[in-house]
Amino acid sequence: MAAMFTDNFDSYTDGDLTGQGTWSGNVLADVQGTVVQQGAKAIKFTTAAGSGQTNLITATHSPTLTSGTQNFYFRLDSNGSLHMIGVRFVDGGNSLGTIDLVQTDSTHCKVRFNNGPNHDIATGLNLGDWVKINAVLDAGADTIDISVNDGTPASFSTESAYTTYNQTVVRVDNNVGGAVTAYFDNFYDGATSTIPPSRLASMLVG
Repeated sequence: MAAMFTDNFDSYTDGDLTGQGTWSGNVLADVQGTVVQQGAKAIKFTTAAGSGQTNLITATHSPTLTSGTQNFYFRLDSNGSLHMIGVRFVDGGNSLGTIDLVQTDSTHCKVRFNNGPNHDIATGLNLGDWVKINAVLDAGADTIDISVNDGTPASFSTESAYTTYNQTVVRVDNNVGGAVTAYFDNFYDGATSTIPPSRLASMLVG
């Protein structure tokens, strides 16, 4: 399988993510070092208060990506109806599907996959906890197998058939209520290491 997207944000300058690495889009995605999954930096991504706020930030891949194991972490802190953060894989404008972390009540959230309809994968997760996603994409079969926090994988068809994909899009949404506060960190190739790159580097130095 081909190498997948890696980015731990540790080398970036605090402030706007847009223009750093291959990221572009909404200016409310900020590099910061206060709340991190591990390492020095992670991304805080917010929306303004009010119904129907959606913000997007996109990493563009060159060369394009295909089959492989994509790992990442995300976290949802805010409290409001159907607040969410989602990661979408995109092939030339066609979505392969979106992995969402969605608030369900005042203290809990769930992971779901949307490939047209929504499919719940893991429920009863705590707001404010980092959630690990392992997504195995298979371009030949047009499938994606998703596990949450190293749990049992759930297998789905991708939303669109694809050979390669060229973008990873992160979005935050709020359907009702106040501003969303969410975080994401440590995109790495799960087939080559079970340890995020920045953690592996710190272990080698230590």
